[in-house]
Amino acid sequence: MIRYYNRPTGDLVGQRVYVYRNLTNNCWSLKSLKTGRVLAHAGNLTLKDVIFKVSEAGRQRVIRDKRKNVHAGIVGTVMGPVAREDWINSSGVPARKIPVTYNPYKGPTFVTKGPYRNDLGYTRFPVNRSDGAIFKGSSVYAVDLD
Repeated sequence: MIRYYNRPTGDLVGQRVYVYRNLTNNCWSLKSLKTGRVLAHAGNLTLKDVIFKVSEAGRQRVIRDKRKNVHAGIVGTVMGPVAREDWINSSGVPARKIPVTYNPYKGPTFVTKGPYRNDLGYTRFPVNRSDGAIFKGSSVYAVDLD
């Protein structure tokens, strides 16, 4: 469910937003790329054409001050308020859903979480872009259509 601020339901579908984990409200906050204002909060969400962003200056501030701040998030186009699970590629093959995590103390980028491997054999590798992102509870999954 998405809780909107003075907006009709479904108004954000098709809009590019910046999404970050809101630790105070235990949800995802959707911020306008145009105004920088929070438009809505969501428990589950699906985005397409996503970019995983981390502000290095914000990350360094977290490390220096040992205090959390909003400096990392995911930019994408809102597809809907539900965690859409039925992604398929052009060949009709179901897409891979790869768990993603971020920890400013462990590295400067979002990384895969779990047993996923890249061509070099590493179990955790950086994630910068994805065909989509599924936000389900406190978890994020990058969608790989290839």
